[in-house]
Amino acid sequence: MYGWQGKVLRVDLSKGLIKRENIPETYQSYLGGRGLATKIFSEEVDPSINPLSEENKIVLATGPLTGTGASSGCICSIVTKSPLTNTITCGQAKMYFGAEIKAAGYDLIIIEGKSNSPVMLSIQDENIELLPADYLWGETTLNTENAIRLAISDPWKARETRILSIGPAGERAEPISTIITDGLPVKNGVGIGAIFGIKGLKAIAIRGTRDIDLAYGKGFIEAVSSSIDTLKESETSKEFSDFGTYLLLEPLVKIGALGYENFSRATPETVFSLSAKVFKKEIWKRNRGCFSCPIACLKQTKLGFFPEIDEFISLGPLCDIINPQVTLDAYRICIEYGLDAVEIGATMACAMQLQEYLTFGKTQAFLETIKASGRGEEIAGILNKGALYLARHFKSEDIFLGVKGRSIPPFDPRIIQGIGLQYATSNFGATHLTGFTLIEELKDPSSIKGKAKLVRDYQDRTAILESMGICPYAQFFLPLTIFIEMLNQATGLDFKEEKILKMGEDIYHIERLFNTNAGIKNEDGLPPKMLRQPVNGMISKLDKMLKEYYELRGLGGEE
Repeated sequence: MYGWQGKVLRVDLSKGLIKRENIPETYQSYLGGRGLATKIFSEEVDPSINPLSEENKIVLATGPLTGTGASSGCICSIVTKSPLTNTITCGQAKMYFGAEIKAAGYDLIIIEGKSNSPVMLSIQDENIELLPADYLWGETTLNTENAIRLAISDPWKARETRILSIGPAGERAEPISTIITDGLPVKNGVGIGAIFGIKGLKAIAIRGTRDIDLAYGKGFIEAVSSSIDTLKESETSKEFSDFGTYLLLEPLVKIGALGYENFSRATPETVFSLSAKVFKKEIWKRNRGCFSCPIACLKQTKLGFFPEIDEFISLGPLCDIINPQVTLDAYRICIEYGLDAVEIGATMACAMQLQEYLTFGKTQAFLETIKASGRGEEIAGILNKGALYLARHFKSEDIFLGVKGRSIPPFDPRIIQGIGLQYATSNFGATHLTGFTLIEELKDPSSIKGKAKLVRDYQDRTAILESMGICPYAQFFLPLTIFIEMLNQATGLDFKEEKILKMGEDIYHIERLFNTNAGIKNEDGLPPKMLRQPVNGMISKLDKMLKEYYELRGLGGEE
């Protein structure tokens, strides 16, 4: 077996049992990562369960290219049922965690059951233990990582150990909690922290020393080298390396697409003061790349990571906060306590519009409220359940702007038509990350022509890249064929593009079927505000795009 390690680690927290199993025979049909994790999860978990019940599971899965040295081959997908949306969901752990799972000799880790007391899963190749974690319970994610590394006597091993952990918000099973690795939040991880917390799993610490066997080493290296040559010739990849997701900032501001004051007002001139070039000159101190990433799009300050653009806008203009330092302080609080920055930002914006607890633009109260939410003070009982719960609590559900219980990211679907269709049809609730059409849509944001196909294609490609173990951002600079060549050289198999894309479509339908069986039907919509209340004279034309999308997906009966 090449590319894959061929082993699954199954951890039963209720019984304290750890078993090694062979990778399921379906691995070639779903590759690994998001695809294989989704297949296993949907077969083993009843869709109708309460997400916070013991019956829920967590499947962490690498892809056949994770940890191999393939360009951007860093992804570990994490699949579970979300308490925020009641849907299946999948987060992506970046940095080095996925590569370390592969180096320890495993393709997947399946977590089931519930521990009676806090535990940490420690994996050092074949030495696997569930260790007491009472001393870590209540600690922030940063303190947790430091404490785990300090307990390792060998400084080199401590440095090379990769850690995934929850903060106090996850411990309390807050629906908007997430998980953190190396000081970076798991993308699309909202709600996953709560599942770790309800199971009593504070952290996973892993270090591996095994090689990954490849079928054709020379051919694989040539394919990787070809991808790097292509990146060097791409102006977009150079921009993405320089500015990360902030290469979108000025174009989005220019067309008025950034959510401001909970999408209640058009983008004011003050937002034009936010500049990626200024951030680069005055705030960012270095670029960081994930495992085997030649682009290094992540930005760091003196104190840690700088938020990506969706997090920055959610904790900034969406709440009428135009001070980057305040937004950065808010983001660090989210990292420490394990709060999803996009969802807490949207929830705070709802509270501001309702004038409950907060008002727009008040920076000190904004920071104090986020910290109170992280600590679990009284206010957290409402805010940490998400924007929909907050709006319902105050009998103002029209204030909630989301899909399937999850707030929309701060990119206005009235201005950028295709992203609205993506929000509506995402299987994980409103997110742009499973169909990131923004860069391509900037060419003609107001048009709906071809947008249904664009969204479907991005959804399928993203699903397959995450199944390979590739960061989906890589699709902005490299064609899918390059990754298929890496895959074939690594595994010794002969995957064709048509078959690969069909896998992506199959993954989407498995997720959708799970949601249908969980009782989520006919919820591919957008908030009425986006369909009826114009901004800059524009509304979302979702209905027209959705009809075409259903036809492309073979979902005509769901209109």
